[in-house]
Amino acid sequence: MVYMTLQQFGIRSFLMIGMVWGCMACSRERPADPTTLDWHPDLDQPIRQLEEVLAATQQQQPMNYTSANLAFVLDAKLYLLFERYIGSLPADQRALAMDEQRLWLQQRIQAVDKAYAPYEGGTFASYAANEAFIDFTKQRIAVLERRLGSATTMP
Repeated sequence: MVYMTLQQFGIRSFLMIGMVWGCMACSRERPADPTTLDWHPDLDQPIRQLEEVLAATQQQQPMNYTSANLAFVLDAKLYLLFERYIGSLPADQRALAMDEQRLWLQQRIQAVDKAYAPYEGGTFASYAANEAFIDFTKQRIAVLERRLGSATTMP
């Protein structure tokens, strides 16, 4: 008959748990990394469509909604482009690029506020603010595209 001391039992249990844990760690999937998906959403087509709709719209409220939607899509494009840009930089240049982007975001807020102010309280105020947001964002997109050497440019 085989008898195990409490110490032997503890050591064997520890080893078994370690082996099970090790096997579980080996079988886990790797952490998710979206860059491995080769996925590049294209927002240029909806941007062009919204610009066409906006140009053909005569009523103020639909112009306000469409310009806001265009601003949202352009902001999304800028965000994706900035992620790509920051990822293309050497690690020691990223903090400076982040500071530059923070400053630019503050300047955009100021430009939007300035465009809104003369029409505050009126139905044209949001359209004026949206247009400032759109123009400012398109300019930044063009800067980042030039830096990345991208063939895609904003109209």
